[in-house]
Amino acid sequence: MIEVEIRGPLTTADHERLMAEFSATPGVEMRKQERILLDLSGPLENRQRDVRVRATDGVSEIMIKLGTFGASDMRREFGVKVGEHKFDECVGVMHALGYDEGRLCHFQNDIVIVDGVEFVLKAIPGFTDRGLIEADIEVETEAEIPAARQKLEELFK
Repeated sequence: MIEVEIRGPLTTADHERLMAEFSATPGVEMRKQERILLDLSGPLENRQRDVRVRATDGVSEIMIKLGTFGASDMRREFGVKVGEHKFDECVGVMHALGYDEGRLCHFQNDIVIVDGVEFVLKAIPGFTDRGLIEADIEVETEAEIPAARQKLEELFK
């Protein structure tokens, strides 16, 4: 699978405004999500691989994303779901593989699906007016990337 993604900053006011707009739109799927993430990838500069352990609503997994980390990405994504409440075990496995340092993140997300595009509005607890918005489409082949990117750019305006 290839994830085509666009992301940017999101203030609390913009988060609330967008959620109100999405709520008023027919056919939109919305849900809450809590995610704990341990990023084991090292510095962001020139990163070509993300190695992460995460728990999404209690379900733990090990994730690897290949490709440049940045403002707009096309990256291959691989993940193995380990099970419910296995975060510590996943961290132990990664430690045994030599990943000894990481950055722990906690996100409270609003997930919104519009016309096959997943929007993730991320609130970061501990920061009063700082968050992120991501929009992504998953495609199977590299030939599908340009159309996916164009759709994201139109919706992300």
